[in-house]
Amino acid sequence: MNPFYHRIYRVVRHIPKGRVATYGIIARLAGRPGAARTVGWALSALPEDNDVPWWRVINAAGRISLSSQDHSAVLQRALLLREGVRFAPGGAVNLATYGWPSESYDIAVASHKRALTEYLARLARSEGAAKPEALARELLLLVDGAIVTASIQHDARVADDAREAAVKVIAGSRG
Repeated sequence: MNPFYHRIYRVVRHIPKGRVATYGIIARLAGRPGAARTVGWALSALPEDNDVPWWRVINAAGRISLSSQDHSAVLQRALLLREGVRFAPGGAVNLATYGWPSESYDIAVASHKRALTEYLARLARSEGAAKPEALARELLLLVDGAIVTASIQHDARVADDAREAAVKVIAGSRG
C-alpha cells in the first residue's frame, strides 16, 4: 500500500471524537500540503474492517463531500451526530467549533481578514491609481475568500463586513 496513505490514516486516527478535520488539513499534517484529493482517495480505499475514523474528515466548506444519495454520506452524518458534532441548517459543520486542530481554522479566518484589510488600506493610499474595474475585480476575489471563510466559520459579522467594504469600494470606483 502507498506509504502516504499510511501517514494519512495515522493522522486521521488522531482526530478526537466529536471533532472533524478537512481533507486539506489532513494532507498538510501528513506532510503533503495540497494533496487533499489524495486524502479522499486514501479514505475511500479503506477496507470495511478498519480502525480509521474516516467519518471525521469533511471538506473545507465544513460539509460532507459524498453525495447525499450515497449511503456512506448518510452513515457519515449519523456517526458525526452520534459523537456530538452538530450541523447548521444548511448542512455545514462549524469548523471554528468542531475543527481539529482548532488553530488551523483560526489562522484561515485571520489570513482572509488581514488580506482584505491590507488591500483596503492600499486602495485608500492609491486612490485613482488603477482602473476601477480592475480594483473591483481584485477586491471581489478577496471578498469572496472572506465570505467563504466566514460562512465556514458561521461568522455573519465577517461576511457582512466584507460585503459592506466591497459595496463601498465598488460604489466609489463608479463615482
